[in-house]
Amino acid sequence: MHLKKAIVIVLILSVPVLVAAQKYKAINRIKVIEYLNKYEDTLNPIEGIWSLSVVSTLYDREGNEVKQIAEKNKSTWAVINIEEDKFLVIDIGESAENCPEDFVAYFESTSDNDTYNYRCLFKKPDWLANTDATLSEGSVLEYDYFVSKKYMKKHQNYFLKRGLWLHWSFVWIKKYPQEDNIASSIIKL
Repeated sequence: MHLKKAIVIVLILSVPVLVAAQKYKAINRIKVIEYLNKYEDTLNPIEGIWSLSVVSTLYDREGNEVKQIAEKNKSTWAVINIEEDKFLVIDIGESAENCPEDFVAYFESTSDNDTYNYRCLFKKPDWLANTDATLSEGSVLEYDYFVSKKYMKKHQNYFLKRGLWLHWSFVWIKKYPQEDNIASSIIKL
């Protein structure tokens, strides 16, 4: 019962983000670059255009790795400020096939300048991913989490029935604005 209350509270607090997501739904790369150039002196380090790579790993009940798939440069996203310390992830028309309609994601600043709280509200099925994301060198953003049982049941039921769990690890590399090319040498996918 407490879990349901917590989910309702999170969803209520997320309403402004969902409204902002609709506002920015049709934005493209050119508009994002115009925004980034206009506010370049006041941008938060997380704001920019990012290339997303993901590693999907299946684990068995004992925590042993069963299979791993790495997808380097899977998609490209923009992150822009929508509130004082909230930064919306925006599809700029360069996402993977199954994306923009499936979720609304954003980062929130924390007391640590290099750490952001990442929240992703998935749809069909509804579930929330919530984890810390670490920014290093101002151009590499990393976080990971296990997908929910709801997602596994709908999209990966074959694996769920066998007791397997899916873990996603994400690495974002900043493409714009980029102060130097240090990020290209850091990614290990």
